[in-house]
Amino acid sequence: MPAGRPIHMVLGGFHLGQTPADQVKQIIADFRSLGAAFAGPTHCTGDEAIRLFRQAYGDHLITGGVGTVVDAPRTRGR
Repeated sequence: MPAGRPIHMVLGGFHLGQTPADQVKQIIADFRSLGAAFAGPTHCTGDEAIRLFRQAYGDHLITGGVGTVVDAPRTRGR
């Protein structure tokens, strides 16, 4: 973990459009193990990968795109 603290949120285009689903699931698991409570995959992540992020993060998925302003959600204890 960076500086000994969990990552609160991952946000951006992860360019996973050509990445097999099992690898995307591993990436999601890695984000979770780092403590990423929220994820915001944007369009260049790829439709299938975004679906997998939505499945994994549920209401902790941040929907974004060009011009979106994100107010970082708070999590308990942070």
